[in-house]
Amino acid sequence: MTRARQFIIAGFLGIAGLQTGCGPSLRRTYHSDNAFASCFAADYDPAVGVDDKVACWRSWLRGHVYNQPRDKIAYAELRLEELGQGISIPGPPGPPGRFDERPLLPEGRPQETDSGR
Repeated sequence: MTRARQFIIAGFLGIAGLQTGCGPSLRRTYHSDNAFASCFAADYDPAVGVDDKVACWRSWLRGHVYNQPRDKIAYAELRLEELGQGISIPGPPGPPGRFDERPLLPEGRPQETDSGR
């Protein structure tokens, strides 16, 4: 076999290996993003109970943080803390790309949008 042919075959096998190797991680990231979006949507749905919201965020933190940005992880942790304090509907999100920040009230507490439900 010529040197050029060996090089072409090695290159082809390398590219095929990279595509196969990246597939599951991209799929896992996609599922993580979808699970986060489901929990985020549940937060704003008054028909979803606090226990279900807590279960959703705990599940996401346990099994879906692969390849997720730190602000999403911090947001999930913040939501669990808020749910534990009785804040069932989150306040307005922080600046774009910063899920884990909340605008503060003059007393230094996060804004609460839960209307007593």
